[in-house]
Amino acid sequence: MLFFHSILLGEEIFVRDGRWIHGAFTGEGRSLPNGRYLPSLRLEGMRYDLYLGDRLFVSFDKEMEETDIRRVIESVGGKVLAPIPRTHNAYFVQNPMPSLGLLYRITDHPQVVWAEPDLYRPVQWKGYQPDDPLFPNQWHLDNVGQTGIVGEDAKVATAWEYLIGRGLEPGRGVKVGIIDDGFDLAHRDLAGAFLQGIDLFEGDAVPMIGADDLHGTAVTGVLAARWNNGIGVAGACPGCLVVPVRVSSDIVNGTTEIDAFNYLLDRGVDIISNSWGPTDHGGPFDISAPLKEIFEYAATKERNGKGVVILFAAGNGNEDISDPKTLDGFAASPWVMAVGAVNASGVKTMYSDWGRDLDLVSPSCDVDLEDYDDPFDMEKIRDGIWTTDNTGFDGYAVGDYTPGFCGTSSATPLAAGIVGLLLAADPDLAREEVYEILTGTADKVSPRDAQYDENGFSLRYGHGRINALAAVTAACADGCDGAPPVEEEPIAPLEPEIDFVENMNTVTDADASLAPPAPAEAGCALIL
Repeated sequence: MLFFHSILLGEEIFVRDGRWIHGAFTGEGRSLPNGRYLPSLRLEGMRYDLYLGDRLFVSFDKEMEETDIRRVIESVGGKVLAPIPRTHNAYFVQNPMPSLGLLYRITDHPQVVWAEPDLYRPVQWKGYQPDDPLFPNQWHLDNVGQTGIVGEDAKVATAWEYLIGRGLEPGRGVKVGIIDDGFDLAHRDLAGAFLQGIDLFEGDAVPMIGADDLHGTAVTGVLAARWNNGIGVAGACPGCLVVPVRVSSDIVNGTTEIDAFNYLLDRGVDIISNSWGPTDHGGPFDISAPLKEIFEYAATKERNGKGVVILFAAGNGNEDISDPKTLDGFAASPWVMAVGAVNASGVKTMYSDWGRDLDLVSPSCDVDLEDYDDPFDMEKIRDGIWTTDNTGFDGYAVGDYTPGFCGTSSATPLAAGIVGLLLAADPDLAREEVYEILTGTADKVSPRDAQYDENGFSLRYGHGRINALAAVTAACADGCDGAPPVEEEPIAPLEPEIDFVENMNTVTDADASLAPPAPAEAGCALIL
């Protein structure tokens, strides 16, 4: 009882990176659809509640065998579920009670390296002219004066022209993982863009949009909408293939994040684009210990040792991602490329997060100063990004496209698409080489505002605005042969049932044959 009394007083809860994380239970909670109750707690410095799940993440000494690990866990009242892939001998452990008692008992064992609770948290969603009729509106790819200042863009259209002139198809041979809230697998401008994915929310292999899912379709369009198909928009990497992973649009826990990244790494993706993160103005949030180890493994071991490129949206709160008081553990990770946003005049947007861990900025919309806390309000944004939207009435706008996608949520898939252009040109580039090319060729926009240091770095702009043409030119300086095509075939577009009153997009029984059985480990739908 003394341990629980100390928690209620706001003292030590668990250890992360050698220091105690403090907090307190709030006396409230919420229930999952399956009826399981999740007690809420507030960690020190945070402005919103987290929810205690029924799992722990526990790491043991590397030399400790699984049989001994199971014996130790069972001796304190827990149950080993499975090893956590790509970690240093860490395991999922079942916690039989919605409390921290088991965590306390496990932490005292001398062969435990670290132990953390699985916490649920609110998720916040952060040249060449193709014949796509809405392409002229896509100023972020080629700004010819549609808005802002002519030439203030990511130089994507001219990068396409450069690659095509060398006989290379922009994006061919590159697989990109996107973790988001759902994907319109029936969208005509995304036909041929999707490889088989997974739905970690519903626990199946069809990551189709649900009733509250607006974000993932727009993100995918910025990155990989098909081009030269006579309709809609073009993505920055129109030849890239997307492996979609659907998670909840409400709250997500550590287990789901671990499953999502491990699924994508198992699928052999080259890039992982993440337009989500902690709640803006919610206080500091660091990522779980197993996810840190997975990020390191992905960046140093995957792609035959060349490393997967992981990008995260810096966030939309105009705050420091690196400061301990406002830490964003995803964007600030040393294994992640953090992407901020600049507007159509090459100036940092009002909302874009910043800090010493910001790597690059990328074009996106802007808002007026008084509205910076809501960059998704369609009536207040300017310089909006044209992209795919959920078909019909179920998206940000009426129709199949939105003119107003916004935030670092849009800047990040644009940057990820440019990484796709690089890897399609030279698939042998290592992650560190990609980083050096992108940061070394970035445009030093707004120098008076940015105040770049002697190394060309700015707290507000990172290394500058991403420049696709300069990047692919640097990558091909000694020649580039291009990547071989992806052997896996894209999935066929789904056929939605159209109901203009209720649900615009519902997968029919006829589509079931498109989805193979979900992998056994990925079916844990532990989120709302």
